[in-house]
Parts: sequence; C-alpha cells; structure tokens
Amino acid sequence: MIDLWIISLLISAILWTFGYFLLKLDLYNKTHYEILFCQLLGQLIILLILLLYFLQTPKFNLLTLLNNSYKSVLAGICFSIGTLFFIYSLKYGKNIPSVRILGIVFEMIIIIILSCLYLNEKITLTNYLGILITLIGIGIIIYFE
Repeated sequence: MIDLWIISLLISAILWTFGYFLLKLDLYNKTHYEILFCQLLGQLIILLILLLYFLQTPKFNLLTLLNNSYKSVLAGICFSIGTLFFIYSLKYGKNIPSVRILGIVFEMIIIIILSCLYLNEKITLTNYLGILITLIGIGIIIYFE
C-alpha cells in the first residue's frame, strides 16, 4: 500500500505544477511585481479560511502560537522573497521545466549542506554521487541552452 506522505507529496506536486503553469500564463501580460501581489492575495484568502477554521477549535490560542513560532514566520518570509525571485526567473527563463529543474537541483544541494551543518545529518556516498551527477546535469542544461 502507498504511504500517506507519498500521496500528499503527489498532490502538492500537482498543485505546485499547476501554479507554475498559471504563473507563466499570467506573466505574458503582467510584471512580476503584479504577479507577486496577486499571489499574495491568494495566500491571504487561504490564510483567512484557515484562521476561521482554527478559531472554531477550542484549543487554538493565537498568542501562544505566535510567541513560539518565530522560525515559521521567518520561513514564510523566506518563501515569499524566494517566490519573488522565482517569478522573475520564470518570466525571463527559457521554459518552465528548465527553470524548475535548476531550482530543484539548487534546493537539494543547499538543503544537504544546511542539514549537515545545522541538523548534524550525515552525507552518504550516495548523496555525494547524487550531488556530482546533479552538478554534471546542471552543466549540461546550462551549456546547451
């Protein structure tokens, strides 16, 4: 049987891909700042829906949550600024697949380095080979574009 996290990952991949596709379609007639503002409006709508849902639960305390969640707030800021740069690269990149593939590869390399430095995770030989193959793939993509 398929694990629940794999199904969840598949759903998120479908939604992210559809989101990238919609962004690229909208970038033909808007600037990346307008797109980011519209995306912010979409995120605010989801935030309001979730806030209304959480206010219905009896154990939800917004002040306690905000006092203990500064790392999550910083993560949201990083995602928002990263989205601005992603939209810029999506607008001026050649095509969606090459922009996304390069983004995923760079994310993997940075995550491996950060997880080793701050979470004390170990890099295995498989990780080293994956990084090497990935760097070769990035070189091929950049060289032939």
